[in-house]
Amino acid sequence: MSTIVTRAGKGSALTWAEGDANFINLNTDLIAAQAAITQLQIYKQEVGQPGFFASKSVAQEAGFVYIYDVVDFNTDTVYNSTTGIFTASTGGIYSMSAWAGIENTTGGTLDYSLFLVKNGIETICRDDAFAVPNAVYANMVVNVAAYKLNQGDTIRIEGTNLAINKVLRNGHFSVRQIGVF
Repeated sequence: MSTIVTRAGKGSALTWAEGDANFINLNTDLIAAQAAITQLQIYKQEVGQPGFFASKSVAQEAGFVYIYDVVDFNTDTVYNSTTGIFTASTGGIYSMSAWAGIENTTGGTLDYSLFLVKNGIETICRDDAFAVPNAVYANMVVNVAAYKLNQGDTIRIEGTNLAINKVLRNGHFSVRQIGVF
């Protein structure tokens, strides 16, 4: 904290040297504060911008929104493992990835799509899977290397509705801020 000599504290007018010293002390503290902020920004980049990584622990009947319930990390608590929704805590450039392993126990043909959806309406990326009868699994992957999100934008994983006995067995979902704008 800066040492400042005031007229009220001194009881008389300040000398030029005292006035200059006040400005020098304030400037020194300002430079130190700016350096501390820069260091925090560098630390946050090294540790990681807002993001998360989650995977599946239990089978889920394949349907509309996928819930990845095992959260390995969740910087800035941006992922809700109850709803399966990521919310951008800051605007920036984000990298996104999702993988889903769908089990087909019907013995029929599996025709399925996986979507990366922004704000509940805009499809950012999609992957389609087709498995011949009696194929056990269909794996789908959606990846987006760089995509602009504003603060408050949401991302979720959706799939086309499946017939009974087609189950999301495993997979992962991750979103990570990789830059700012």
